[in-house]
Amino acid sequence: MSHQDIKDVLEKAGAAANRGDIDGVLACFTDDAILMVQEGEPVKGKTDIRTTLEQIAAYFNHTLQVSQSDLQVLVEGDIALATALTTVEASMADGCHHCEQRLSTYIFKRQDDGKWLCSIDNSYGTPLPCQPKLDW
Repeated sequence: MSHQDIKDVLEKAGAAANRGDIDGVLACFTDDAILMVQEGEPVKGKTDIRTTLEQIAAYFNHTLQVSQSDLQVLVEGDIALATALTTVEASMADGCHHCEQRLSTYIFKRQDDGKWLCSIDNSYGTPLPCQPKLDW
């Protein structure tokens, strides 16, 4: 297994998010995935994740742009841990430009067909110093 496989899934999910393709983002998740939106607020399962992604898109005025750098991947058997520095940018409805960086964490599971899917997504991650909590 190449760490490139995990990087490819993250790039696919990010590209889908950037073009507002929620189905494309969901294709990168296991059916029972968990999405951590904010500390203490996990969202479980694709149905609820879809609703949350729609709310996030609306919050960011459908202009969300996500990019990642400094990807690190650890693999043990069929489980992988990935971390990345994630930049989130958007043009808000009030005309302000939103930009923040966070340390994102992901857990991937290799499926029976060999495909890697995200089972825990903490892409909004740990705020770097001076990052405010979002108020959805």
